[in-house]
Amino acid sequence: MRCGRQLALALLALLLLAVPGVCQTQLGDNTEITLQGVASFGYNGIFSDVDSNQLVYGVNADLTGWYYNPKFLSFRVSPYYNQSRLNSSYNSIFGSQGFTATANLFGGSHTPVDFSYEREWNSEGTFTVPGASGYTTKGNGQSFSVGAGLNFEGFPLVHGSLSLMKNQYGVIGSEQNGATDARAFNIGATYSRWGFNFGGGYGQTHIAQDTPFFFQPVPTRPQDSDQDTLQFNASRQLWKNATFASSFTRTHYITDYSGTLSENRYNTVNASLGWRPLDKLTVGFAATYTTNLGAYLFGTLLPGVPNAPPPIPLNRNSDYLTFGGRATYILNADWTLDGGADHNSQNFLGFDQSANNLNGGVGYHHALAGGQFAAHYGLSYYSGSTNNATSTGHSTSLSYSRDVSGWRTTSGVQYNTNVMTSLLGYRQTGYGVNLSASHRVSSWFLNLAARAAKTSVTGLSDSDGLSTGVSAALSRNKFSVNGSYNRSNGESIPTIGGLVPTPLPGSIIPPGLLIAYNGTSYALGAGYQPVRRLRLSGSYSHSLYSTDQLQLSSNNMFTRLDTRVEYSFRQLELLGSFTHLRQGLGVDFSHPQTVNAVYFGVSRRFTIF
Repeated sequence: MRCGRQLALALLALLLLAVPGVCQTQLGDNTEITLQGVASFGYNGIFSDVDSNQLVYGVNADLTGWYYNPKFLSFRVSPYYNQSRLNSSYNSIFGSQGFTATANLFGGSHTPVDFSYEREWNSEGTFTVPGASGYTTKGNGQSFSVGAGLNFEGFPLVHGSLSLMKNQYGVIGSEQNGATDARAFNIGATYSRWGFNFGGGYGQTHIAQDTPFFFQPVPTRPQDSDQDTLQFNASRQLWKNATFASSFTRTHYITDYSGTLSENRYNTVNASLGWRPLDKLTVGFAATYTTNLGAYLFGTLLPGVPNAPPPIPLNRNSDYLTFGGRATYILNADWTLDGGADHNSQNFLGFDQSANNLNGGVGYHHALAGGQFAAHYGLSYYSGSTNNATSTGHSTSLSYSRDVSGWRTTSGVQYNTNVMTSLLGYRQTGYGVNLSASHRVSSWFLNLAARAAKTSVTGLSDSDGLSTGVSAALSRNKFSVNGSYNRSNGESIPTIGGLVPTPLPGSIIPPGLLIAYNGTSYALGAGYQPVRRLRLSGSYSHSLYSTDQLQLSSNNMFTRLDTRVEYSFRQLELLGSFTHLRQGLGVDFSHPQTVNAVYFGVSRRFTIF
């Protein structure tokens, strides 16, 4: 009886939504709104630890409009209910629910204001790992932001914003949970006067997060971080083809990482000059000074890590100065020369060091044997104050592209070994190889690609990273298939969204934070459209990963299959889909969690008004 009532109500809703309406409705004299979207109904079955079988309906709507005038107040509200990859294009298998809302007040005026709010339940997310598709998470979240500006002619342009975000999630196949509570405030201004462009701003962020930790008895690692940043910048065109720029930044942070408290302040000053005195000659000069090298490196060399100060106190006297110049000269259409000189001095980990680095290179680009060949060779000379050390570095890159018997091919090789000037005393060595080929036969198109890259850092401590992968894709008008295989290992740090590889030596990042990873993954996908209204698609991915930290290891696996059948008939869309998810994480995943989900249903686009 209950299923019968749900079926009757859903069919009635579809019939009502099928009634045509005008594209826009005016409410009173000052308001116009438009409402459109997609309604769906069908059977949804989820088979896991707790089975669920039911008739479900879903709605994805979009309400837009304005009041008085679109430049005075415009708004958009987009609610959705029971939306997933099974019955819609939403990236979830859990029947996501929520809404997004935005409003713009005084748009186009001197004082624009904008608001946005988003709320979601049962959303699907990804805890990423390098070289793989990542592990599936399920959670709830919300965010809010407001921004305002002052745009009066002859006065500085001012803009400020405040944003709040909170979410909670669980990792499928593990008892691990994660949560984030963040807020950010920023205010800035720009002003042009006397030929200068001035800018400045102040920003404050707070992040409290519990990051899943798969290989210790402690289920999560809590981290609280507060950071304040004050910055100023100025730039000016000095003369023809010459531009000067400078900036000053003062950063203060306090972070508590798993009970370890750290507080640091550091200032950073940058200045640069770019000049093109001749059509074929470009020169540049730059200088950087920071009062805390360790904190500066950690924050600037890992841009993918949000709000990422080191989790333990670093040497507060680790100041660092570097300055130098570079030049590039175009000899002719084939040859290019480049070179530079840098001086570095630093106090890091109690050691005073200085070094000079001279480097030069030559590049060549020319048509060769029916294709295009490019090469570059660079040579560097390093002299340091520690034990009067000297060293040379080399870098080489080669690439060639050509059509061979109908195949369009591209290949490349890269190699470098040098002393890292951003941190004296470390040597970085790396190589890379890439190859791609594509071929068209009648209406078919085939694309193949392969790559390999390795990086090693040696010095006070060692750090290595390796990444290899191959891929293939075959397509024609109505059919496509693709596949890939990847293998990677190295060191990473945990963040809100997953593991982020780091090229930094281990002495910069405390060993308690670094996570070594090693794994393989492969993926397959296909799509077919036998007739105009029928579409078939599917994808499969699998990964095996291990992680290690302080001699504690975790073994992780992920398998996922998604299939989808779609058929369009007039205003209706018939849909069938199936998802298989098998995932296990932790020290022992002998019993990984399995989720099977199936859906059969119908959906229709509608316009109410």
